[in-house]
Amino acid sequence: MTKTFGGWHLCPICRKPVDNNASKCPHCDTPNDESYHEYWSDKASELSKGRGKRESTRKTMSLVVIVLLLLVCWALIVSLITITNRLSEAKSRVRSWADDYNALVQEYSVARNVTQALREQGAINVDSIEITRDIEVIRYVEKPVYPQRFNDPDIARDWVLSHTLPVVIIADGWSDLTNIADPRYDCDDYADDYESLALSAGISLWQAPVTDGQIWGVKVSNVTGNHVGLWTKINGTFYYVEPQPVDSEWRFVELMRAD
Repeated sequence: MTKTFGGWHLCPICRKPVDNNASKCPHCDTPNDESYHEYWSDKASELSKGRGKRESTRKTMSLVVIVLLLLVCWALIVSLITITNRLSEAKSRVRSWADDYNALVQEYSVARNVTQALREQGAINVDSIEITRDIEVIRYVEKPVYPQRFNDPDIARDWVLSHTLPVVIIADGWSDLTNIADPRYDCDDYADDYESLALSAGISLWQAPVTDGQIWGVKVSNVTGNHVGLWTKINGTFYYVEPQPVDSEWRFVELMRAD
């Protein structure tokens, strides 16, 4: 509906005042008809709504563009900072290389001046000089191998049974025997030699006193009186090792469990 003001109204096309009794708008020749006015009023309203939507879309797109521009600027700033740091590191390395080079040139210059002075004095007669620097020498020392313990009683038993000392014959006054050993070679000498044999194989054995064939109440030998044998510990269990070449029954005997 066209809005009227007293005896005139606004033209829906040019929005200028028109007399209500005029047949058409004197400004744009729009017919002064009520239905025509309503039609163009509706059109104007639709155009206004469309203009509002376009304005809203344009504002949204502008905001998106601004956000994208900010992101691009942030990425450029980060890249610029990274490049600046890399250039600073490279500059420091180049400066260090330049210092080393200048030091080397200075050393060469000093050496050349000294050589020239000595040549002029007749102290030396050389055609060239070689500049060398001290080199750090690293010496590797072989780490000593310490004796180890057995980790398996079966392996220990096999090793003991397969490593036997030779029998030493003790005989005084037997003139028909040759290679007679010193009569003083007895059980503790066997223990010393067998302990040395084990150490040469990287195995630890320790000497143990035996009384009347027993140690810690366990029978380990048929020898009466005082005797010397060896012992070892495997996985919390103590074992007796007889160093003398006797029956295999007494060569390797379990004594006790520590736990």
